[in-house]
Amino acid sequence: MDAWDRLRWLFDTDDGGLYDIRLMGLDEDGVAAAFEFVQSRSTVTPDALFWHNGLERDERVAAFSDVARLVVRGTAEPFHVLATDLTFGGVVLPDLGAFVWSDEVTLDYRMGPQWGRAQLLALFELLRQLVAV
Repeated sequence: MDAWDRLRWLFDTDDGGLYDIRLMGLDEDGVAAAFEFVQSRSTVTPDALFWHNGLERDERVAAFSDVARLVVRGTAEPFHVLATDLTFGGVVLPDLGAFVWSDEVTLDYRMGPQWGRAQLLALFELLRQLVAV
């Protein structure tokens, strides 16, 4: 029995929910590195916004190179983006959400037929590389 056989119940049937994979207990560098990695390997929603506390207005995530650090420092509120086209080992992952908090990055996914054995292994590779950064 392989990983897909053991874990398919967490991925293969869309029940309408979103499920989280949480990278917790990160410091500023960890939050920044994790988000920058996801951002560099995917297409992130170009019109995604975050609340900039210092400017007291919404700003585009794409307009800031260090937006995750702003969240950690309290200059910005936590934000969520959609990451598409993440590819590992030639396999494109289903769309993942990325929520940036002051001490964690949370990835969220929707279950459904877009998940299979290859996508699960690609997700594990994403997580392996995130841990390495």
